[in-house]
Amino acid sequence: MNPNLEVAEAWLRLGQAQFEAGQYREALQSVKCALELNSALADALSLKREILEKLNASIATNEVPKTLADEATRWANQGNQLSDAGRYEEAIASYDQALAIQADYVVWARRGTALWYLQRYEEAITSYDRALALNPDNHLAWSGRGALLCYSQRYEEAITSYDRALALNPDDDVAWDGRGSALRNLGRYE
Repeated sequence: MNPNLEVAEAWLRLGQAQFEAGQYREALQSVKCALELNSALADALSLKREILEKLNASIATNEVPKTLADEATRWANQGNQLSDAGRYEEAIASYDQALAIQADYVVWARRGTALWYLQRYEEAITSYDRALALNPDNHLAWSGRGALLCYSQRYEEAITSYDRALALNPDDDVAWDGRGSALRNLGRYE
């Protein structure tokens, strides 16, 4: 099991769903998360191009409102760039600025991922918990939380998170794989 590939694929699926829902900025953040974890994901690169085309068209037609939310997006994007550069502490500070303006489950999850890279697993889990408080029906966040709990060797809790992900999306192969790994680590081979 390659946790980076699993999480990258989860971010990509979230980005695809956001793109289809017309949430282009959120989709771009999710795709950037996917590419941060696996820069060779061809589907992510293709989706990123499509998202940027939509965003450029929105800006050109003045469809994008200028609000305080734009300031939060600017901080979140800065956090993404810093995270892409491996500057996770600074990325977390930018995410915190974005979250001080506007609570956003994607930003909480990105913050959790940055903390994960710093091996600050408990704080990362807390960030994922905050993301799930805002969007409890996000199977990808439950799956990511499960992976973090596995890293923390909290396998029973990881199984519970994977079960939540699977209840929301029974076809989530990443959650099935993670759940199987957690069960294996507990010696529950059956």
